[in-house]
Amino acid sequence: MKQITIILCLLLAVCIKASAQDALYIVDGKVSKTDIKPADVLSVTILDSVKLDSLNWKHYKYGVTIIVTKQGAIQAYQHKLAALNKKYRDYLSKKHDDSNLAYVLNNNILNLKRKSSLDELYELKPDDIKSVTFKKDEHFTTDATVVITTKE
Repeated sequence: MKQITIILCLLLAVCIKASAQDALYIVDGKVSKTDIKPADVLSVTILDSVKLDSLNWKHYKYGVTIIVTKQGAIQAYQHKLAALNKKYRDYLSKKHDDSNLAYVLNNNILNLKRKSSLDELYELKPDDIKSVTFKKDEHFTTDATVVITTKE
């Protein structure tokens, strides 16, 4: 009886390990586990079997889930914009935070507390950006305003 119990436990462990390898989770561009708080998630994309075949990932029979967190999106757009404006890059190097900046995209003020605004900045392609301006004014309640204009 002990032998059967041991064999069943070993089989169960092998099955659990095999099924964990049948799914892939990518969080903020890195292979990861999924212990993420739902409030931290900006977007989730599940790749279908056609896309998996084209990427040679067909061995993940339970699919590939791509998760972008809010913090990951912030880091991504900061990296993109910092490459296009030295004053912005210097500000981030000094402050390590952009919570006291205002953002304007094509004459629209963005509220980064809204997922849609955060997503807009995250989805910007560097090739589509015409200019990034970093404007300081002592009359502003923020440290500065980042004005982004895209090519039309």
